[in-house]
Amino acid sequence: MLSRKNKDLRMIKEGVVGKYVKKDTPPEVPIINVWTTEPHRRGRRSALKNQINSLKLNLPWVEKLVLTNSLAPMAPEMAIHMEQQQEQRAKQLKSNIKGKGKKKEKAVELEDDPVINDFKRESMFYRQAQAAVLKGITQLKELGIPTKRPEDYFGEMVKTDQHMTKVKLVLEKKKKEAQLSERARQQRTQRKMAKEMRISSTLKKHAEKKEMLDEIKKYRKALNLKEIPYDIKPVSLVKNGGEQHSNEFREVNPMEQVPALHIDNHTLIESFNILLYLEETRPHRPLMPADPIKRARVREICEVISSGIQPLQNLIVLIYVGEERKKEWAQHWITRGFTAVEKLLSSSAGKYCVGDDITLADCCLVPQIFNARRFHVDLRPFPTILRIDRHLENHPAFTAAHPNNQPDCPPEATK
Repeated sequence: MLSRKNKDLRMIKEGVVGKYVKKDTPPEVPIINVWTTEPHRRGRRSALKNQINSLKLNLPWVEKLVLTNSLAPMAPEMAIHMEQQQEQRAKQLKSNIKGKGKKKEKAVELEDDPVINDFKRESMFYRQAQAAVLKGITQLKELGIPTKRPEDYFGEMVKTDQHMTKVKLVLEKKKKEAQLSERARQQRTQRKMAKEMRISSTLKKHAEKKEMLDEIKKYRKALNLKEIPYDIKPVSLVKNGGEQHSNEFREVNPMEQVPALHIDNHTLIESFNILLYLEETRPHRPLMPADPIKRARVREICEVISSGIQPLQNLIVLIYVGEERKKEWAQHWITRGFTAVEKLLSSSAGKYCVGDDITLADCCLVPQIFNARRFHVDLRPFPTILRIDRHLENHPAFTAAHPNNQPDCPPEATK
């Protein structure tokens, strides 16, 4: 470049940068330092302009539109998503603190959580950009300046379409994995619920079966003790909603309950009534003492069990009480009844309930002990009852009458 100092022309030596610029240089022309060994010649302006033109970029005109705006209103779905995100993150932070077998993390408040803060910050950036676009388009339209959507839809994010396509694929993959995980979780939950329902149904069937066998067990003992042959016709309390509710069985027992005994061309119902009939009509191998006082003791023990304990555990009562309370209900009434029986036995018991001979009182007591164990009643406060049960548990007649030894007892009930 030619430099002028004190209006004297000088030659710029090689390697020396000019310090003075000609004052009439156009403002749009950038300052260019040229190293040359040739003497200054007038008329090189055109060559310099050509050199400058070769350096220009012919780009479209660009103008900035500066906007100052607040955040755009948050969309309802975004607010819901943010709330769900906060709840999920709060649970995650809580589980990290209470985790078992893992290294506990330092407690972090939700307001200080970097994950939630990043999410909120990104949301604010988005809402601010959204408000700027809405405001800017309105102003441009007022100025009559045409607008169009950029070819790169994600241009405002300074990311290429290819990059955002990858991001979209990753998000879709994660969404699909989350859906598959949730579906698997739901299937596991359904299988677990189905298993629990099957177990509950099986236990209910077993309980109903045992209840029926418990009822029949009383007079089966008497039949066995008196060596009276008999045939069994099972009545399912579960099948088809309970066979005891059928019209056929209602003709046998209007109360729609078991047991029933067909004997001597008559059908008898109610366990204690059947026991008394067998005792009165089959006096051999008597189950009632000859002494009137002892007979009264036998009847009072039988009545306490048959009227004050056993009926309160009938299936129809337990259904009315409800599944959640039936165990507590049964334990209460069995404990209350056994407390009375234990006191009665303290003055009447020998080897068995009344003296040293088996009576109808023993036939009523043993099934109720079985029922008490079914409902997990604590029998330790009743030592006399437990002692009598130990004496009777291996007796052939009682063993033959045990519910698990009946032909209609399901195999799984014996486990």
